[in-house]
Amino acid sequence: MYAQYLKRLSRGTEEDKPTGKNKGSRTGSDQFVLNPVSSPPNSKVEDVVISGVSCRLPESDNIEEFKQHLINKDDMVTDDERRWPKGLHGLPARMGKLKDITKFDAEFFSIHQKQANSMDPQLRLLFEVTYESIIDAGVSPDCLRGSSTGVFIGSSLSESHDAWSSDPDTTLGYHLIGCHRTMFANRLSFYFDFKGPSLSVDTACSSSLTAMDQAFHSIRQGHCDAAIVAG
Repeated sequence: MYAQYLKRLSRGTEEDKPTGKNKGSRTGSDQFVLNPVSSPPNSKVEDVVISGVSCRLPESDNIEEFKQHLINKDDMVTDDERRWPKGLHGLPARMGKLKDITKFDAEFFSIHQKQANSMDPQLRLLFEVTYESIIDAGVSPDCLRGSSTGVFIGSSLSESHDAWSSDPDTTLGYHLIGCHRTMFANRLSFYFDFKGPSLSVDTACSSSLTAMDQAFHSIRQGHCDAAIVAG
């Protein structure tokens, strides 16, 4: 799971561009600049930068922790049963897994406890990494309320939805709004009060890349000034 905060830079002088001495609002590391092959007609946008990043990776709650695991040559592929029992459906015994997907500060995100308990863990993580990616960009999430910020989410499978909706006698309304993948982007837009495009895309294994492409073109075409891309 990851989230990136993208923003556009208006065409200006050389001093306005994110160089080694002037990296804009990003704190702690360089900004990543996305340069298109060609510019659309009458475009006033020169660069789109990845200004903030957050993620959850195997045995790692952030990129720095993941980097340290790589430096230390730690084995992040484990055979414990956090994900599912060994031998289930003939699946591989060893795999990379997130450290803990059970904890979530529902009150912080103004989500009712019953809703949080019926929410797809993917969506809970999206709330967290989206907030963190904005902070990583050196921006207060409150400052973006009402802004033209888009949300583009790459989402595919949802095992939680299948598991919780299999028995009609125990299925709750919270399961529908908490696990429906088409609403993931909308839930983020509503909470953060973003006014830009808000959509989830499913192109199987390329969902996140497709979401990034959609966000980039939306910024370039002026549909939004910034974007959250996650998947």
